[in-house]
Amino acid sequence: MKVIIALNTPLLADKIQDYIVQCGHSISYQITEEDSLADFIDLNEPDVLISSFDDAGEYTRLEPYMDRFLPVIFIDTQENRDHYEFSSKFSVSRYIVYPFPMLSLKSILDELEDGVHHLYSHNYVKGRYIFVRHNNEFEKINIADIDYLYSEGNYTNIFVGNEKYVVKYSLSKLLALSNFDIMIRIHRNHAVQKLDIEKLNFSNRTLIARDTTFPFGRTYTKAIRRIMNLPSRD
Repeated sequence: MKVIIALNTPLLADKIQDYIVQCGHSISYQITEEDSLADFIDLNEPDVLISSFDDAGEYTRLEPYMDRFLPVIFIDTQENRDHYEFSSKFSVSRYIVYPFPMLSLKSILDELEDGVHHLYSHNYVKGRYIFVRHNNEFEKINIADIDYLYSEGNYTNIFVGNEKYVVKYSLSKLLALSNFDIMIRIHRNHAVQKLDIEKLNFSNRTLIARDTTFPFGRTYTKAIRRIMNLPSRD
């Protein structure tokens, strides 16, 4: 597992490096210069980043990595709620206060190592985002940006603009996630954004959402009427 240590305090960085070696993991690189971090991450694609809140510029330094699938271990020198809340905005993160026992870091690294292998072989949903494996990398998609979903058995196609992504979720399982509560199934094969339904044609059972025409099934008519605030015909 590739580990980058990006700490602005050399003594702390050396101590953490010793811990990691004792834990049985290897160090990919140790960085203390802020301007080299982004380039190194882009070039080497590490599995884990270890960083801290050593200076006031740390937020700016790390914000670009919120949009990446890169687990981050945040090390603080004292408990700080603002730092903790900032760390929780990342896709996968752990917050730990130094000094700590070596085995505490080992358990975090072991957990992340197992998680990296699992998440890189599957798609990952967190909050209002889904991370999709696409062209050998993970892309972060805002669920609100999805135009529609199309089911193909145990797989679902996600359409965003001109892009198409495939995830290993059945449409039923995907829509069962609370993260996808802004979408509605309108057909055995289709789901659209609830608030994007613009027009309904009951004579030929079609609707328009985001300027695209979709068929809708009889089974889903009641739910569609409810979303459109139309009276039920029961």
